[in-house]
Amino acid sequence: AAWTLGRKTLGALAFPLAFLIFMLPFPTVVRNGLETFLQYGSAAVAHALFNLGGTSVFYHDLIFRLPGINLQVAPECSGIRSSLALFITSVVAGHFFLRSRWKCAVLSLAVIPLALLRNGFRIFTIGELCVHISPDMINSYIHRQGGPVFFARSLIPFFLLLWLLLRSEQRPRSQNPTTLPQYYAKAHPLPFRLHHPVCTRSFLLQLFTAGQEGEPSEKGRRLFCQRPLRSIGDRVHERVPLAAWPEVR
Repeated sequence: AAWTLGRKTLGALAFPLAFLIFMLPFPTVVRNGLETFLQYGSAAVAHALFNLGGTSVFYHDLIFRLPGINLQVAPECSGIRSSLALFITSVVAGHFFLRSRWKCAVLSLAVIPLALLRNGFRIFTIGELCVHISPDMINSYIHRQGGPVFFARSLIPFFLLLWLLLRSEQRPRSQNPTTLPQYYAKAHPLPFRLHHPVCTRSFLLQLFTAGQEGEPSEKGRRLFCQRPLRSIGDRVHERVPLAAWPEVR
């Protein structure tokens, strides 16, 4: 494939092709293992929430004995579908918004505790409603069709984590870059002219922008036009004396 399509084309198609794996159904062994993990993990979170809330509860083997009602965390209550949807969202968001691979991995792995907290909070909410309002709340809308509501709430910490990872990838700005030589002197120990990139005429004109009205200063025009550009590969220090740079703002 690399010989036929080329490495660049194959690299561009790698993620879309790998993403198609989510179209395949899970093997029965994998599905049962994920459901069991989510069941026990969510039940443990719900048990901790009941204790924090001061509710009298006896928990044993996925069964909660509450005042007036008993609850059992069934495989259908594992939240495997919403957890898979959140995991797919994390993979897509990491691919399009994050540059670092390990940060993409952090965003995807954060789905596991987030899924357990979301589903455990849902069990806790249903149990509290059954205890304090009526046991008939077990047949209410929040139990039968309330999954999207809790899924939407789980997106709040998810996007907060994504925002924090995005901010960590932003390059720090200079504190007070009054002139270009002073800015580059902080970042490079060698002289400014040795590090300045290859520039075109339009970019050089932008370097001499006065800053108030967006027009090049007269001194900038005069220094820039001392010698004509021979080619795009000419560097800045060939056009402008280095000693004159601190005076140009």
